[in-house]
Amino acid sequence: MPHPHNELNRAAADQPTQHAAPDPKDTPDPDMSIASPCINICRMSAATGLCEGCFRSLDEIARWSRHDDAEKLRILERVAQRRADPGAAAAPTLASTEGA
Repeated sequence: MPHPHNELNRAAADQPTQHAAPDPKDTPDPDMSIASPCINICRMSAATGLCEGCFRSLDEIARWSRHDDAEKLRILERVAQRRADPGAAAAPTLASTEGA
C-alpha cells in the first residue's frame, strides 16, 4: 500500500500553482510621485513620538498619501534634519505643522 503522504504530494503536483493576490502596498500609486521614507521598521519611540525607522510622526505617516508633493518635500526635509540630529528629534504637534 502506498504511503499516504506520497499520494498527497502527487495530488498536489497535479494541481496548478495558485499565487497569492498582490499586496496593494506593493503596487505603485500613480498619484504618488514622491516615495515615502518608510523603511519597514515601524516602531514609535516613546521618547520622541517619531517612528524609529522613518523619523516621521504618526500624523505625518497617516496623512502622507493625501499630501501634495510640496508638503511631502517639507516632511522629507524635516526627516533629514531629525536623522542628522536624532537627539534633538521631537514629534511636531498638529498645530505646528498645519501652518508650515
